[in-house]
Amino acid sequence: MASLLPPTGTDVFHRFTPESLAEIDRLIQERSTREDVEGVEEEPQAPSSDLEAGKCLPMIYGDPPEDLLNTPLEDIDPFYKTKK
Repeated sequence: MASLLPPTGTDVFHRFTPESLAEIDRLIQERSTREDVEGVEEEPQAPSSDLEAGKCLPMIYGDPPEDLLNTPLEDIDPFYKTKK
């Protein structure tokens, strides 16, 4: 079962790589296959209001490591794990 609490600390920041994009494609394909087989669509989720663009990053995440500044990162909002 997935945790309802977001991960904390700076270990949530990951570089966005070609593998990240491949994982998103895989999750999208897996989700559409599951919907086709089961015939049931998942309930629509909403993005986290704490992670909206323009807002400060919640303190629970801390500051990103220096080596990841000005680098494309994977989105930390679970809503976008299956969005391109």
